[in-house]
Amino acid sequence: MKSFWITFYSYKGGVGRSLALANMAALLAERGRRVVLIDFDLEAPGLDSFAEFQSCSSQPGVVEYVTKFIATQKAPGIEPYVHTCKHLEQLRGQVWVMPAGRKDESYSQQRVAIDWVNLYQTGLGVPFIENLKASIQEAFRPDYVLVDSRTGLSDIGGICTLQIPDLVILLFGLNEQNIRGISSVAQLIRESPGIRTPQILPVATPVPQLSKDDSGLLRDRLENAKKLLKMEITNQISYFPQAALAEKLFVLQDDLLPSSSIEFEYKHLLDQCIAFNRNGLDFLVQKAKEFCTSLDKSKAFQIADILQEEHIERAEALFWIARIQRTFGNSKEAKINAQRALKLDPIYTEALELLRELHKSSPRSMLTVLNDLLLDADHIEDSELRDHYHERGNLAMQLNDYELAFQSYKAGVSITANDDLHFNQLINSFNMAEAERRSTKSNNVAAWTKVVDIFNKYFTTGSQHSQETRANQYQAMHIAYACVGDLERARKSLVQANILAESLSVVDQVFSVKTYTYINVDQFAKHNVEMLQALDQGKLWDGMNLNNKRVSNAALRKRNTVSRRRKKP
Repeated sequence: MKSFWITFYSYKGGVGRSLALANMAALLAERGRRVVLIDFDLEAPGLDSFAEFQSCSSQPGVVEYVTKFIATQKAPGIEPYVHTCKHLEQLRGQVWVMPAGRKDESYSQQRVAIDWVNLYQTGLGVPFIENLKASIQEAFRPDYVLVDSRTGLSDIGGICTLQIPDLVILLFGLNEQNIRGISSVAQLIRESPGIRTPQILPVATPVPQLSKDDSGLLRDRLENAKKLLKMEITNQISYFPQAALAEKLFVLQDDLLPSSSIEFEYKHLLDQCIAFNRNGLDFLVQKAKEFCTSLDKSKAFQIADILQEEHIERAEALFWIARIQRTFGNSKEAKINAQRALKLDPIYTEALELLRELHKSSPRSMLTVLNDLLLDADHIEDSELRDHYHERGNLAMQLNDYELAFQSYKAGVSITANDDLHFNQLINSFNMAEAERRSTKSNNVAAWTKVVDIFNKYFTTGSQHSQETRANQYQAMHIAYACVGDLERARKSLVQANILAESLSVVDQVFSVKTYTYINVDQFAKHNVEMLQALDQGKLWDGMNLNNKRVSNAALRKRNTVSRRRKKP
């Protein structure tokens, strides 16, 4: 595996260079990538101004590393100078930061004492940088290394744009000084005598939110940049007021206005950068998708072999090996690799979805998957963790393990005890009461009264939910009404469930509380008839006695209204 090095360079400051780098790092970590950030802007370090990178501030970094090398003429171990970013540990990937340095009393003295020109003239510069890159590669195995370069034409700027990167992102404003300065740097990169010339990606930023036709000025500036850079300007970062006021990872914020384009533009820029990387995990994943879609078995398994050889410790590699195996008929091995992917990355939703697909016909196997997943729940967000407990509860209900179901529902509810969505309150209250009823074979009237109260208050006068959901609601509520002694409402609920089901097609599926599975509408209607027959005998469908008197003949006749007649298509 070879890391992909990207330098973020701007000829002038104030164009959001560090901001772009930080947000790109967050997006990569969100996608499960391993990312190292290096702050090579030694005169004006910027990465430590982000709250998310504060755990790496005041730590030894580039200046101390170079100083140690010069003093000993040996490359020191890299680990003490690269630090885990603890504030982003909730993301799927990992982020490390090599800061500019401690920025203590000795920092400026050490920085000024570094003679980069002499380092290269003595022949140590090139091997020093190559050793730095190799050390980071060996110690952290990052997918990407993002380097924040100093502005202007400088020794460090030359190192960061010529020797270090595979790709240079040139960020520039649209005034004349920025455009001419950045175009001269682009020309220097193109004409560099090195064996390997970095690729270039220009980014205009910050671009005022004006129409390209407004007075023609914006259009003219973009055309001038295209002419001087001799490249199309396919990436723009719009002016965003919040970005001018604070250093933030905007791509991770949920409170951005819908009209904001900054997240979309950063994601577009990231996709452009990834396209330049022809050797990493992202390229292999893209090819795996292509070959699975085109059903090219030979090429798909070639990719699987490379993923196995170079990225076997990565969850996404295991997932795509599993997808390839699943696509071409090897479900047994696919299950093993998908399970390994989920174990490595418990919040990898795609791996969990694949396991659901693979275990669709075996709820007991899927229950085992969820049991294993919930053993390592520390890194799973509360909303997802609640859903996992709910799913495990449903599977346990299918398998008649009612005690496990009750405990699962209870655990899920405790995570979001203050859930103010009435629909979730209804589901949670019903599932807990029903699991308890089946587990203890007794009737907790207080629990069922809560269910009835929620339903009567919020759901009896109409609902925005689908016909399938409402049919399920009414079928379920017959149990609640029966358990609080209102058999008449219980019957009416079953009648209403079938009326709603009548409007569905033969291909629709409805969730039945009898089996805790989705079934076709004909089966759903049969369940309702069985449930009504049980009510007529003073029982629920599973035989639990309701301790009510036997109903009248008139009530028995009402049972016939539930019988469902379907016309032949």
